[in-house]
Amino acid sequence: MLAAPLYTLMATACSIILKDAIVFILSILPIISPCSMLRVTMSIEIPSAGRATWEDLGNEIRITIPTRRKIFSIIFSCVWLVGWVVGETLASQALFQSQNVDANKSFLVFWLIGWTVGGLLAIGGLFWLLAGKEIVTLSTQFVTIRWDVFGVGYQRQFDMTKVQNIRVATVQIRPTIFELFSTNAPTAPRTLAFDYGMKTVRFAGDIDEAEASHLLEKLKRRFRLS
Repeated sequence: MLAAPLYTLMATACSIILKDAIVFILSILPIISPCSMLRVTMSIEIPSAGRATWEDLGNEIRITIPTRRKIFSIIFSCVWLVGWVVGETLASQALFQSQNVDANKSFLVFWLIGWTVGGLLAIGGLFWLLAGKEIVTLSTQFVTIRWDVFGVGYQRQFDMTKVQNIRVATVQIRPTIFELFSTNAPTAPRTLAFDYGMKTVRFAGDIDEAEASHLLEKLKRRFRLS
């Protein structure tokens, strides 16, 4: 039942990988051309425009940070999911074709449940890599931090009047296994933070400190934050 949606997901992932690969190849062609190899030139990097999108909606500010695509992680996830489909199919066939109820069948049931859950988590991680984004919404009443994939996600909301000491975070949270697949996932290091009572809340995943400082100054001017 999961095969058709999975094939569609993998086709989408392959098209994104191909597009990013073409852009990368075109970007390095001037560097590896014969003419450039015969002469040494100094190239000046173009200043980064940042990854976050700032939207002033009148009574609130919305900051959207798309996930940073990791080509290797996308490829690895696609390859792993192919093996997952094979394992899921073979285990399901063995389970439903077996007529005997024994210890081996009971073990297979528990293994299949764990394998299915692992595959669904991997599919969710792949969706995040392809289209995930962190959306931070600030108004005079609330601060809402949402991690979203195609309109589905998880969010936290805070009372704006109790937000204090908003700053660029200097102490990052401990890296987790989930970070291997996406850098600005809900468990990834975040570059902005504020105090909320006796708790520190961090947000704005995986943007550079320069961009974090820029966003911080805009937020302070907009909401007169301390």
